[in-house]
Amino acid sequence: MQGHIGNRGGEEMRFLFALLVCPSLALGSEEPATAVRAKGYGAILAGDVANARDRAVEDALRRAVEQAVGTYIRSETVVQNFMLVKDEILSRARGFVRSYKVVSEGKEDPTTYTVTVEALVKLGDVADAVEELIERAGRPRIMVLIHETVDGRPSSSQEADDALVSAFRERSDRFLLLDPEMVSRNVEASKARAALAGDIRAASSIGLMAGADLVIVGTAEVRHLRQEVYGTSWESSRAMVSAKAIWTGTGEIIAAESSAATKTVAAEQQTGISALREACSGLVDRMLPKLLEYWRKEAFGTGKTIQMVVRGLSSLSDLGSFETSLRYSLRGIKKLRQRSFEGGTALYDLEAVSDGVQIARELETKNLSPFKVKVISVSRNRLEVQVSKEERP
Repeated sequence: MQGHIGNRGGEEMRFLFALLVCPSLALGSEEPATAVRAKGYGAILAGDVANARDRAVEDALRRAVEQAVGTYIRSETVVQNFMLVKDEILSRARGFVRSYKVVSEGKEDPTTYTVTVEALVKLGDVADAVEELIERAGRPRIMVLIHETVDGRPSSSQEADDALVSAFRERSDRFLLLDPEMVSRNVEASKARAALAGDIRAASSIGLMAGADLVIVGTAEVRHLRQEVYGTSWESSRAMVSAKAIWTGTGEIIAAESSAATKTVAAEQQTGISALREACSGLVDRMLPKLLEYWRKEAFGTGKTIQMVVRGLSSLSDLGSFETSLRYSLRGIKKLRQRSFEGGTALYDLEAVSDGVQIARELETKNLSPFKVKVISVSRNRLEVQVSKEERP
């Protein structure tokens, strides 16, 4: 199966899964299902065997669903998609089980109770759930900004940027990659230099202006070496790529990796490009699991961190009143942390159940009297608003 699950209709997915897992059921009238045997474990706490048995049954059902899903996970793309939503799917495990029977059970040791079940897992329902969750997660936008040097001299080529973008696209369709050429045309040189020099705020600012959720910023160095070996001239190249992945909304560094590769062939230019591509590929292999895990938590976690910029507050008194209105008027805000207040502008970190877009919609419809709120810009993890205070008669 190619492409991600969200690109297919539910009926088509049911048919494909049925053919892969249980062709005979696919031709019947019932929802496709497959029989799976799995063993679950439950800790016996304070001698409560009954409770341990219940936990062991739930664990066995989760393992059964995971096994059943694994039978139709084939392509790397589908694997990446499933890993993004895996925890959500397994948390609903019982809902995907048509029926089950306990095959064996008992104490494995004085502190552990085990239950082995044989469960019929409804693969069509799993397919629909994966499709819905992938759609809900969305596709974060990534901007790549790499400073490239060849033999110690700055290079005007974008080989490293292109190689990283290609490597991301080959391994996962969960991300939207911004075109490197467009990025180089639109990013101010001074801001790019600051970001490449390690200025996290500058990197975040560049990403936000480009509409990116993530910025991959770093360096790529290619060194050529020519040597004689037993009378034969060889040219080799070594490439080293180092980069950080920055979540633009908060400036958080969520991954920092490096990778190197050496190639020895006849043509110097091709050697360098080949080594660079291999190093970039290795970097993505190291970085991608961390990015997917972070995005999974952002998309489905119980608490999302959202940066909110509030402009137009004229005093500390207004600041306190506005904070109180936010806490009592908006649903789903778990924590509200003020990071700074300067020149009438306050910067907050919100820990919320909703994302930035949902909070923005609620802000514009809620009565936060005596304040009126206008949303200036919004993304999933960042929100900027202008506040004005109503004049009382």
